[in-house]
Amino acid sequence: GDGPILTVRAGNKLAFTQSSDYLLINRGSQIIADGSPTAPITFSSFSDLVSGTADEESIAQWGGVVINGNGITNKCSDAQRASDACHILSEGKPSNYGGDNNAESSGILRYVVVKHTGFEVADGDELNGITFNAVGSGTVVENVQAYSTSDDGFEFFGGAVNITNLIALYVNDDSIDYADGYVGTITNALVIHGLSSGNRC
Repeated sequence: GDGPILTVRAGNKLAFTQSSDYLLINRGSQIIADGSPTAPITFSSFSDLVSGTADEESIAQWGGVVINGNGITNKCSDAQRASDACHILSEGKPSNYGGDNNAESSGILRYVVVKHTGFEVADGDELNGITFNAVGSGTVVENVQAYSTSDDGFEFFGGAVNITNLIALYVNDDSIDYADGYVGTITNALVIHGLSSGNRC
């Protein structure tokens, strides 16, 4: 269905106070986070944005950003997609993603920084900086950064979202991870590991 749209204005900083907090955009909804070079949008923890005590080793202070799209995942069959029965369980607390529209739009992320993420918000589920669940190519993602996360920086489960100018700094697991039939593109990526942390690109 047509869900609500979350709009975050350029320059805004959103501080999450609980480690179990995370931002979830469900299927049919959109996030419009359209920052600029001089006014980026920041999603981070209270200790980073308010108390100023976080550093590059401060991880898992909140969950992260999860976007559930209506795109294609190979976890569903053609028959399931045709009958609107593709409902894959997302990481985190129960929500679903998947469909038959790799061109769908889940909104805009432009000049967005996501910091200090990766808390285990559900048993066995550590979230990433940004998780793209079957997000379509109609979604605009440009100039995004994941900074200090205990799990992956950016993870793609199916879908076809394209990213231009991706930065992953001090990610403790995979900086860029994709699976389940992801067919999008990543144009220009910079990955920098910490001195004592980091797994692989």
